[in-house]
Amino acid sequence: MTVPRLRARLRQEEGQGLVELLAALALLTIAIMALLSAFSSSIVSLRRAGAEGTALTVADRQMEAYRALPYACVTLNSGTAPSGCPAASSFPNPYSADQSPTGADTPDHLTYTVHTDITAANAKEKQVSVTVKDADGTIRAAQSSLFSASAFPSP
Repeated sequence: MTVPRLRARLRQEEGQGLVELLAALALLTIAIMALLSAFSSSIVSLRRAGAEGTALTVADRQMEAYRALPYACVTLNSGTAPSGCPAASSFPNPYSADQSPTGADTPDHLTYTVHTDITAANAKEKQVSVTVKDADGTIRAAQSSLFSASAFPSP
């Protein structure tokens, strides 16, 4: 191939490198956007899982407060201990139906609302249900246990 023919051929391909570069940049941009979308949804999933894990921890703490009490003390009493029962003033308070533990009481330092229901299943059993909601009012955890008088120590 002679030099003039080579120059003529190269002139015909002017701008080809720019078109290829733009195509490569477009593909790279699409790939990066897909990765960012995956990271974004992962962060949302991790936050949701963290909130549910914390809510389960809060519900467990409330339920453990009932397990540590004598059977006669498993009752809701406007936040104060009935006569002859151990006192509780901060979270978890087994005598209060509704509580809002402070950020210092939760592992993720967020605010949750804890609601407790106690119903008599029969003369010797009580059903304790604990529901934990986040600041938006979404239920994040719910636990329920049946407490039997025969399984508790007497006061």
